[in-house]
Amino acid sequence: MSRYKALAETIIGAIDEGKLQLNDKMLSLRAFSQQHQVSMTTAVNCYDYLQDRGYLVSRPKSGYFIQQPIPVQQQPALPQFVGQVSANDGIDTPVDFHPFATAQLSEALLPSQDMQKSFSHFAKTMTPSALQYGNELGSDELRSALAGHFSKQGFAFTSDELLIQNGCLDAVRMAVECISNEGDTIAVASPCFSGLLNILRLLNRKILEIPSTEGGLDLLQLTSLIRHGQIKALLVTANFQNPLGRSLSNEQKQALAELANQFHFPIIEDDVYAELGASSHLPLPIKYWDRAGDVIWCSSFSKTLSASFRVGWCLPGRHFDAMKMRRKVETLSVNLPLQYILADFINTGKYAKHLSRIKVMLQGQLAAYRGYLFKRIKAPLAVSSPVGGLVLWCQVTGMDADQLTKKLAAHGIGIRPGNLFSTRDFYGDYFRLNCGWPLSEDKKKQLDVVCELINESN
Repeated sequence: MSRYKALAETIIGAIDEGKLQLNDKMLSLRAFSQQHQVSMTTAVNCYDYLQDRGYLVSRPKSGYFIQQPIPVQQQPALPQFVGQVSANDGIDTPVDFHPFATAQLSEALLPSQDMQKSFSHFAKTMTPSALQYGNELGSDELRSALAGHFSKQGFAFTSDELLIQNGCLDAVRMAVECISNEGDTIAVASPCFSGLLNILRLLNRKILEIPSTEGGLDLLQLTSLIRHGQIKALLVTANFQNPLGRSLSNEQKQALAELANQFHFPIIEDDVYAELGASSHLPLPIKYWDRAGDVIWCSSFSKTLSASFRVGWCLPGRHFDAMKMRRKVETLSVNLPLQYILADFINTGKYAKHLSRIKVMLQGQLAAYRGYLFKRIKAPLAVSSPVGGLVLWCQVTGMDADQLTKKLAAHGIGIRPGNLFSTRDFYGDYFRLNCGWPLSEDKKKQLDVVCELINESN
C-alpha cells in the first residue's frame, strides 16, 4: 500500500473508532508532513484521498476538518462491462436551457463589478493593434497571465507552450481532428459528458466506452486496447468529471501519462472543472506527468467565469504545430479584446479572489441540493457527493429518466437524462442536476416539481 494511503487508512480508523470527531480540525499540510516525516506531496495525496472518500473537507483560510462520509448505498452504482465500439447514432439534441440542465454558474455568482473594471481598463488603454486580427497563438498577455496563474498553483508551463482557443470544446474538437481521422475509434470514460460524445459523433469518430470503477478508470481494459491498436486516442476528464463529479487519483493520472508516453498514444484531457474543487490547492492534471508531449490538456473560463466568453486554451505538446496551423486556417485568431480583458482580470488578482470565494459557495450549494433531494424523494435514491465541479449525478432505481425529462419540460423545467451520457443505454434511471444556482425559494419550488414527478413514477 502506498504511504499516503496507509496514513489515510490510519486516520479513517481513528474516525470510525471515535478518536477523531465530526468537525475536528486536522493539522495543516505542512504540520502533518513534519509530524509523519513525509514529503508535502505525500501529505497532499493523503488529504486528497480522504476528501475523495468523504472523510475530510477543506474550508479555505480555515483548514481541513473531519466530516462523516456519505454511505455507500447512497452513491450511484458504477456498471461494469467490457468496452465495445458503438455505432455513430447521430447527435443528441440538447434540451432547452434551464438552470438545472446546463452546467454553469448563476449570473448572480459572477464577479460582475470586478469584470467591469477590467473592461473599462481595456477601453481606456486599448491601442489600434487591439482591434486587428491577433496571431494564431493568442495574445502574449493572456498566455503569460495563464502561465503565471497555474505556475503559482504547482502546475508550471511556459506561455510559449500554450495556445488560446475558442473555448474548451473547441480545443477538444481541434485536438481530435489533429490526432485522428474519420472512422477512427476514440475511447472515453463511462459515463461521459454528452457534449464530448456529440463532438466525436459530429466528426464521424467511433466511440468506445471504458467503465469507471471505485478506483477510477479501468486501466487494465485501457492498456489492452492500446496494446492491440484498437483505439486511436483517449478523451478523458481527470478532475471532477462530468457527470460523476469524481477525480482520478494522482497515481492513476501518472499511470495514464506513462501509458501515453510508452506507446506514443494521444490523450486529450478536458480539465474545465479543475479550478472548482473544494480543496485550497489545484488538483493536478494528467498533463503534469506527461514527459513526451502526448497529452493535450484543454480548459477554459466557461465554468469558472462566463460560458458566453468562449475563450479557452490548450497545451498541445508534440501536436503544437498542427493545432497552431489549424487555428490559423480556421479563424486566424481568437477574440483579441476579450483576451486582453481576461489577462487584466488575472493579473490584478481578481480571478484568484473570485475562485477562492466561489469554491466555498459551490460546496454549500452541492450539499444543499443533495440534502433537499434526499428529503423530498421517497423512491430508492442514490446521489453523488462530489468535492468539486457543478453537478450531481442521481439514480432512482427503476425510473425512466427520459420520460421524467419530457414531463418536466411541460412544466418549463429541464434536467439531463442519464442516457445522454452514454452510447450504450446503461443509465436509463439516472439524471444529472446542475447546482450552479443558489437553492433559492424559486429553485426549491422547481426542484419540488422534479421530486413530485419522481415520486409519482415509483
